[in-house]
Amino acid sequence: MTEVVKGTSPSPSWQEVCITIGNFDGVHLGHQELVHELSRMARRKGTQGVALTFFPHPAEVLTTGRPQRLLPLEDRIRMLLAVGASGAWVLPFDRKTAALPAERFVEEVLLSRSRLSGLVVGPDFRFGANREGDSALLSWYGEKKGFEVVVVPPLTVDGTRVSSTLVRRLLQEGNVAAATRFLGRTYRVKGTVVKGKQVGTCLGFPTANLSLTDDVLVPANGIYVVRMRIGRTPADSAPLDGVANVGHRPTVDNGPLQVEAHLFGIERPLYGEAVTLEFLERIRDERKFGTLEELRAAIRQDVETARGYFSRRNLT
Repeated sequence: MTEVVKGTSPSPSWQEVCITIGNFDGVHLGHQELVHELSRMARRKGTQGVALTFFPHPAEVLTTGRPQRLLPLEDRIRMLLAVGASGAWVLPFDRKTAALPAERFVEEVLLSRSRLSGLVVGPDFRFGANREGDSALLSWYGEKKGFEVVVVPPLTVDGTRVSSTLVRRLLQEGNVAAATRFLGRTYRVKGTVVKGKQVGTCLGFPTANLSLTDDVLVPANGIYVVRMRIGRTPADSAPLDGVANVGHRPTVDNGPLQVEAHLFGIERPLYGEAVTLEFLERIRDERKFGTLEELRAAIRQDVETARGYFSRRNLT
């Protein structure tokens, strides 16, 4: 039975727990490895395995420039539960929390509010004021208080260490295919389809224009092979293949950042629909063309490239 708690105290039903702690932004493969170890530990001890995460991101509180999120909070929770956590505890993070000395964080957050049976962390986990607490301090407390501490080594993919920082950089470069390898899933954004200026329709390639509903990182400007799912529960909907533009449409109006997708084999307008857009591969940079006819020809080529992408994968 899964349970989600948002607040300073855990659920009363968590009489004895194993906990893993982290920001878990993106719930990438490294985060998933922590949760898998948590699940194994909880089964071994006959307890619940709870993922403790923070909101907002500590960097939003402690620095002037926060990192762009890879997942909205609700999706982060859903994915933590999906990969094996039996519960999720969202601890509000503010300057008071940030000022807690590491020992008081252990005593007041981890030990006084639950019966802690085990703890799973990564090797670089830091906590407490000035990030003074580490896995060595947790292991010392574990020996003193009688709970197990497991430090999960870094996960590497193709020789590269998996991290949220790496995933952000890849997305900012437009390398969505590489980001997929480290996330263990396609990167996606959510939005509502709104009516645009109908430029795509006039060019023969109608688009679904997205008003993004979450404050998450949008991949670098450019043209992408995409899949779109319609509805608020995207896993239950069939994907629609297509090609998308992220950028300012310099040939048309050079306006504000826009995400718009041309979908294959769908004629009806999708105005008002909640959708999820998955980024599969980058085709090219966004660029300004001399005429609309040149733009039309480029879109036609982008569509053929995207169709080729899907065709190759259907054959394998």
